[in-house]
Amino acid sequence: PARRKRLVRLGGEAARALELVTGEKPQGRLTFVQAPLRDRFLSTADRVVFYSDRLFRVFPILERFHELEVGRAAILSLVRQRLATRDLGPDRDWICEAIAWWIARPWAEGKSGIKGSKVRAGLKFLDFIPAIDRLLRAPRFPGSDLFYGRFYEPWDAVPDDFARALSRRARGRVTLEKLRDKLGEVALEAWVKAALAPSGAHPRATAATLAGEDLGDFFALWQSGDGRRAPLEDLAIEEVETLREHPDGTREIKLRITRQGDPRIGRVG
Repeated sequence: PARRKRLVRLGGEAARALELVTGEKPQGRLTFVQAPLRDRFLSTADRVVFYSDRLFRVFPILERFHELEVGRAAILSLVRQRLATRDLGPDRDWICEAIAWWIARPWAEGKSGIKGSKVRAGLKFLDFIPAIDRLLRAPRFPGSDLFYGRFYEPWDAVPDDFARALSRRARGRVTLEKLRDKLGEVALEAWVKAALAPSGAHPRATAATLAGEDLGDFFALWQSGDGRRAPLEDLAIEEVETLREHPDGTREIKLRITRQGDPRIGRVG
């Protein structure tokens, strides 16, 4: 009963988060179904969110993280239902995934106690867990969390066909962050709202209009083929030059950084 009440509450919050963006109450239906999931806690279909029987069976401090995943999964289900009649072709999965991440972020940040600084302080005593140690000490650049998720693993490391399909679907989060870099926050919001409209141009065409340039190469890079692999990307420090040292022991330095990996990234962003 306690879990059921929590899922109902989170489903209601997901619906309100979508309503804030569209200005309309969601017409979709949310159904939570317990399933024997072992390599993940949640899996989203159009009208059903499957959850593991292990959901919320964690340290109390980590329950909030599971709540955020439930909310995001519910938002994704409602978005998929809203766009069911739009002709998105093979882009449906990543577009729905991207929109769900965009809606879920401010919802998650608005929940008490979820701000990054509080999360890091609260997790310090659990850093003996490898995943938390990586979270606390990962590079803190914009969107750095993108490069530490399951969907960035090599495709052939994912264990089965069902999991591979989920991994391909999750590429929407990466494309969303790359669109954020390309368009900026204001234009990205306009893209999301246009994509959620009951009719209109295809989201790829909308993105190109907002960017003021052809984005064929951009989507070929970040949504290439069937989405099995994300392009390789890395930054390397090539040269460090000390400009000046201050009496308090601090110093100003100049870094020269080079991009390594897929050369298309530097061309299309």
